[in-house]
Amino acid sequence: MHNNMFNQEINEELIKIQESFFCNTLKSRYGYSDLINMWEQFTEECIEGYGWNIYEYDNDVSIRELIELVISNEKLKLSKEHKYFKKKIHNIDDKLKLLFFDEVKRNTGKFWWNRGILKEAGEEYMNDLQDEYNVKIKLK
Repeated sequence: MHNNMFNQEINEELIKIQESFFCNTLKSRYGYSDLINMWEQFTEECIEGYGWNIYEYDNDVSIRELIELVISNEKLKLSKEHKYFKKKIHNIDDKLKLLFFDEVKRNTGKFWWNRGILKEAGEEYMNDLQDEYNVKIKLK
C-alpha cells in the first residue's frame, strides 16, 4: 500500500513539472519511459543526420529541459525509478555530446544541449548554421 501511495506521489509530481513547463497547455502526460524514449529518438535522429532546420532542432531539443526539471526535482530523487531514469538519460546525453563540436558553440540557452552544434546533419540544418552562425558542418 505504501509503495502505491509513493508511486502516486511520483506521478503527481511529474504532472506538476510538466504542467508548469508547458504552461498548462499539454494534452498528454509523460512518464519516465516516455521521456527516455523521446530523448533517445531525438538523439537517434541526430546520429542519422538531423534533417530539419535549426528552429525545429531547437524545438525538438527543448524536451531535454523538461527532463532536467525531472532529474533535479527533490521529491522525485527519492524513488528507485528516478535513479534508473537519470542513468539512462545521462547515457543518451553522452551519445549526443559526441555529435557536437567541442570548440564551437551557439550562444543560445543556458544548457549544453542548447549551445551544442552538430558536426554533421541534413541540408536544412547545415544551411541554417551557415547563414545564422557562419559555421560550416558536414552534410550527412
